[in-house]
Amino acid sequence: MGVFTFPRFALAKLAKNITENRGNTDASVLKNFFDAGWTKENLIDTISLVGDKTISNYINNTTRIPVDFPVVAPLETAFA
Repeated sequence: MGVFTFPRFALAKLAKNITENRGNTDASVLKNFFDAGWTKENLIDTISLVGDKTISNYINNTTRIPVDFPVVAPLETAFA
């Protein structure tokens, strides 16, 4: 498993903040993201991925299409 470094933490905080605030990202979170070494291109990628995940969830929740792949164990039990 990878180490949760400052850049990864800043990325995770940004994605969470974008999601929770519906794109009205807090300036301090954005500053931390750039201070961690991420670029404007990485910002656009992150926003696109949050949007992609949101649309995917909306489609799945609305259509209730059944999952057609095997269920896996939650991470906390898989590595216990």
